[in-house]
Amino acid sequence: MAVLVNGSPSSEFRTGRGLRQGDPLSPLLFNLISEALHLILDRACKVGLLKGISLGNGPCLSHILFADDTIILLDSTWNSCRGVRIVLILFEILSGLKVNFQKSKLYSSRGATSIAINFAASVKCEKAD
Repeated sequence: MAVLVNGSPSSEFRTGRGLRQGDPLSPLLFNLISEALHLILDRACKVGLLKGISLGNGPCLSHILFADDTIILLDSTWNSCRGVRIVLILFEILSGLKVNFQKSKLYSSRGATSIAINFAASVKCEKAD
């Protein structure tokens, strides 16, 4: 296999696993992996490893998955912060995928800026403005 870099082919290399870009099987496999992340997050909430946000008298919401984006919603406790870090590391180990923390952002509500800054540093992602 070789890739084009600035219009010129790179040196050839061997591939170990995976699908070619554009393979029709890719979206299905990604959906299966996303379902695994959903199940891990759901189980983590049920066993108390992390806690989502309460929607009034309704259910507790801990995550939203759409296409290749994931939004994780947490209460502002250190238990949930540690819990989400554990979940993401477990997901990386089980799936072989890597979470790109440089592209990840942490948002906060209700002026919890100092807590959010500490959480972002702990999870190793950026605190969004």
